[in-house]
Amino acid sequence: MESPLRVGIMSTAFIGKKTIQAIGKAAGAEVVGVASRSLEKAEAFAKEQGVSKAYGTYEEMLADANVQAVYIPLPTALRAEWVIKAAKAGKHILCEKPAATSLAELKEMIKACEDNQVLWMDGVMFMHHDRVQRVQEQVAKVGPATFVNSGFSFSGSDDFLSNDIRMSPDLEPFSALGDLGWYNIRATMMAYGWDIPARVSVHSHRNVDGKNLPSEVTATMVYGDERRATFHSSFHHAFRQTLDISGPNGQIVLDDFVLERTPEEVQFSVITDSGPNSDHQTVSDTTTIVTVKGCCQEQCMWERFARLVAKGKEASDASTNPLETWQFWKDVSLKTQAVLDACAASAKQDGAFVAVAL
Repeated sequence: MESPLRVGIMSTAFIGKKTIQAIGKAAGAEVVGVASRSLEKAEAFAKEQGVSKAYGTYEEMLADANVQAVYIPLPTALRAEWVIKAAKAGKHILCEKPAATSLAELKEMIKACEDNQVLWMDGVMFMHHDRVQRVQEQVAKVGPATFVNSGFSFSGSDDFLSNDIRMSPDLEPFSALGDLGWYNIRATMMAYGWDIPARVSVHSHRNVDGKNLPSEVTATMVYGDERRATFHSSFHHAFRQTLDISGPNGQIVLDDFVLERTPEEVQFSVITDSGPNSDHQTVSDTTTIVTVKGCCQEQCMWERFARLVAKGKEASDASTNPLETWQFWKDVSLKTQAVLDACAASAKQDGAFVAVAL
């Protein structure tokens, strides 16, 4: 039996706690250290979480040969520096989203991973749930899918809207568009076989700093064929995480596409044969509830990450399942970042259509 992948956590924030819990459940991975800019803070966090080693600097963790991989949830504006340093130190990398401040920056980060033969993956946990494959299998029943709509929002408190890092233009330059919209974009890609739109139009309805930091957006994404998509991302609306995939024969509906309702099981609906009855006063349809059991998506993410590291790039990239290859995770991050960059540019131009360029 192979030894588990030894992971270091470059954070003492709440998201670090969630990650430690997920890795603790995952087969093939274990947390061996926590790093902070303060040794005292790292030691207290490590003791609380039952982690064996604490580092007072990120550099110290990267220099430790016992650490094989790192989880990097640092602010978006700081990620490039530490991803590149981690790659040069030979550490495999699972990085939070949005991946970078720009596509050009992400290309540099991924090149560092390629040059140093380490795995890159972004932390979009819903991608690793077994439900993704089941949804994609059902698309043919409603298809071809030509319209996707998604919404991801939560109502931030006054303290959040005033003080949270996601409201800082210097550290999180995309605000809600990056924190929430990254998921909307990725879900649309999932519905459309990982394709990206040709152009986008985004309106920013509320801004942290006047115009450049959107805390609420609506977006339209246009493909080069009949496919379209819209999404809404907001820090000002009640919590929701809805995804609707529509075609001429029906629709697929998810009401928890980002955060699973329970790790025991999730569901989604496939609605066909819908329409008014002969009296034109009532409607009917055929609704099939698809249940997917036994997949905690954060746990599955770390199990896949560890599995890909263990297999190595060459063996993994020979897989017929794209999600089991190193190349897919680089490509899907680059595609998502390209769409995000175009969305941000459009928002700054009052919704003008902007071409998506890789």
